[in-house]
Amino acid sequence: VRLGTWTNWSRGRVRGATLTLHERDGGLLIAFLALFVAAAGDSAWRVFCFALHRVLSRAQQQDGLYHQRQAILRNAASGTAGVLSLVRAAWAWRRNASKPFVRILPLASVGLIIALGFSTASIFASRVSTVAGHEVLLKGDSCGRVTTINRTSSDMTELLTGMLPYTIELLVSSSSYARRCYRNNSKPDDCPTFAARMLPTTIYPDAECPFQVKDICQSDSKNLLLDSGHINSHTHLGINAPPQHRFTFRQLTACAPLKTDAYSLLRNDSDNVFGAPYTEYYYGPPTTNQTNYTYAFPLKTPASSTNPNDYTLAHLAAYANGEGAAAFEPIADLHVPDADVSLYFLSANDVNYIQPVDDPWFAAHQLTSHQEDTVVGSDTPVWRRDEPATVLACTQQYQYCNPNLPESEGCTPLAGIDGWRNSASPDAIPMRNAAGEDIWRTSLQRAALRYVVDKAIYTTIADVVGSLNSGALLSRNSMWLGIQGPMGERQWQSEVEHWHRSSLAVLQRLMIEQATGGKLSDADISPWMTGPDGTAEWKRCKGQLVRSTQFASFSILGLIIIFVIGGFFVILSYLLDPLVVLLLRRQQGQRKPQASSSADSPSTTDSSSDDNFIDETIYKNLEWLSNETLQLQRLAHEQLGAGTWSGATGGNLVPVTEHGQLLARLDASNSRHPRLMVP
Repeated sequence: VRLGTWTNWSRGRVRGATLTLHERDGGLLIAFLALFVAAAGDSAWRVFCFALHRVLSRAQQQDGLYHQRQAILRNAASGTAGVLSLVRAAWAWRRNASKPFVRILPLASVGLIIALGFSTASIFASRVSTVAGHEVLLKGDSCGRVTTINRTSSDMTELLTGMLPYTIELLVSSSSYARRCYRNNSKPDDCPTFAARMLPTTIYPDAECPFQVKDICQSDSKNLLLDSGHINSHTHLGINAPPQHRFTFRQLTACAPLKTDAYSLLRNDSDNVFGAPYTEYYYGPPTTNQTNYTYAFPLKTPASSTNPNDYTLAHLAAYANGEGAAAFEPIADLHVPDADVSLYFLSANDVNYIQPVDDPWFAAHQLTSHQEDTVVGSDTPVWRRDEPATVLACTQQYQYCNPNLPESEGCTPLAGIDGWRNSASPDAIPMRNAAGEDIWRTSLQRAALRYVVDKAIYTTIADVVGSLNSGALLSRNSMWLGIQGPMGERQWQSEVEHWHRSSLAVLQRLMIEQATGGKLSDADISPWMTGPDGTAEWKRCKGQLVRSTQFASFSILGLIIIFVIGGFFVILSYLLDPLVVLLLRRQQGQRKPQASSSADSPSTTDSSSDDNFIDETIYKNLEWLSNETLQLQRLAHEQLGAGTWSGATGGNLVPVTEHGQLLARLDASNSRHPRLMVP
């Protein structure tokens, strides 16, 4: 994970400026922010008090409430303390002063607002972390693309010890993630890694048959269409980039249970690999052997079967336009232009169903009155499969778009996973729209897209089923010792939805794998790793977002706002007294020449006017300085003639007496009304 500053383009250049720290350091920063905001609140209160003190300052003789109010405004260290002191003063003077509550409560209310506001702000100072979220940026130092392009058959040992274990681990972990996190009730904390907890999918459970010959499907309208919509490279896949460098990816999956009556043939002879009668299924000849049937399965589970009380799930895939390593050639009835076609053959073997199953793929209506050596008991009815195998067919199409262009111009045509690839340039990317125009505008778009294209080759639902086999079935979660629990009429749709989501989870996982160099498994996949080629790919490598609770990310904009505003109040509050002293000295210096000039001129007014004249600004400054706690103490002792004082308006604001002088003491003879006395 990259520590320090970086830009999260989810929130733009300014708001997305982010600081990432280790969790411990982040906790310390949050604690400091809370203390700093609280200190800033106290400073804001001091500035507020200074302003009010000057506004309310009067040179004329005033009552006791006035002087206590001014003293409170001058010396209350915090908003809370000031509010309490003001309220107590108003209550104490309720019978001895004119309108005490009118004079005090508005000030207390404003003070309370300031105190509560900054107290709340100190609590929510951690929002600068939650605003940035748990998103962090991977370093990408070990970045690389996993690809099998240009690998030869002589690499079989490396394949079996490296790539194969890695791929299986990848698909198993992704399937587990899809089960756990691709649910509406899943919690974000349970799925903390990927940039998006789940990739979107729109489900159409009553779609039409996806094939040209509609009669091959068991139903005209109860088929399944899954559309991921436009998966954004930044928002969903976590490829951190500004909008002009992003792209979208779309995956379209359509599936339907197929009829078998006109596409199967029963073989009653036993001279075959099964040693028993079997059924052949004809949906297109395989490319790996010389048979003319697509798949075959015995009527009864062979005695040699290692696990007869479980499902057998097999698949074959064919790719659009004959590209890729197709396992069979689909018949014309299954042909879909520019789409990959895959078949999924399911056999329930000797699985016993506790209820009849009307699902077209899991169909089981053959009642068995009893079974031996099972936990359900010999008199419990169970049901068995209707056919040796049932068939599910799916089409998949993919599309890449430039979201910065109109959709009519910025998208490649829907095509198979490998249909766009130019065999003369196997490391190419899909580039052109239906009009043959290049849709990509930046090198960063092309670099990011290349990584996704390489990963998408391994993220089809056929890859999921091919690696997990019967482990890809959700129905096995409700099966125990060969006894299958109840099933709905559309269980097959739930299975396909899970495969589709697992394939999307694989894509999410591979985004992180390419940034970390394939760290998911202990298997050595270095022979299949291709490092970054050029500056654009290096930028892509260092731009992968993930979510992690082991680090803390902070909004730099939020930190700047807190420190600038808070720092302003803190600094200003500490400069108030020195500024007042400086201003007072300047005003006093300006008055001396004026006083001298007046002394040399004949008086034209009453002699008492100069003696009684008090400059209002000077008085406000003097009252602010004199109302300070130590200055009030000086005034009390000096009025009694105790001590020769200096520093009444000094720069250090601490008044002192001459060396060795003793001051007045407290007269405690009247404990109900103590006062100072000079011995």
